[in-house]
Amino acid sequence: LLYPIICGRSNEDMQVLKKTYFEKYEKDIAIALDGELSGDFEKLIFYSLQAAEEEFNEEYHTEEKADEDADAFYEAGQGSWGTDEGKMFKILVNSP
Repeated sequence: LLYPIICGRSNEDMQVLKKTYFEKYEKDIAIALDGELSGDFEKLIFYSLQAAEEEFNEEYHTEEKADEDADAFYEAGQGSWGTDEGKMFKILVNSP
């Protein structure tokens, strides 16, 4: 249930969600979730809560940038010994 609520939101939507949660429950949503999640899913949720999605800029988000991100994603996963989930999630969460 958390995935569709938290992941994939714009920065503005995430700020509204966090503010609304705090106003309603008088607690930061990250603090409320701390200790309730674990592993890779916890990393994904907390990266998403940071609302670090880059706004699309056609001069920056080019085909070359997509290739760089794809290479970095590969290197964080199949391209290396062990998987760097944190790096993979950061690429996914930050991309517009």
